[in-house]
Amino acid sequence: MRGFSLVLVNFAVVARDIAVTLQQFDLGVPRISLAHDDAIGWMSSEEVCQNIRLAVVQSSPDAFVSTELCAMLETAKSKVILLVESPDQAKASRFPCLTLPFFTEDLEALIQREFTPQSSGRSGGVP
Repeated sequence: MRGFSLVLVNFAVVARDIAVTLQQFDLGVPRISLAHDDAIGWMSSEEVCQNIRLAVVQSSPDAFVSTELCAMLETAKSKVILLVESPDQAKASRFPCLTLPFFTEDLEALIQREFTPQSSGRSGGVP
């Protein structure tokens, strides 16, 4: 396993489940953060920031795109999945989204669909 993954969600239990799923897909060593400032602090190391393979972030698309975290992930060309509150938010996002609540199988299917070499996906990170 190489690189890192970032899990930034509001609930530790959900974050842990997501982290385990990312490990199973060999998407890097997961880092669980419960706050944007914590995630940004961890990413301040260039070695970490440039090696984040996937970030799963609980945020509306409108709020996320205006954050320093989004800018850092886009600069690093990291892939991003947003966890959103409503299907309307998902439709309006340029990033792949899961609508809360979701099952582990939903996350697995999204990873397979959006982030495998044969997928066309959206523009939410590295093609």
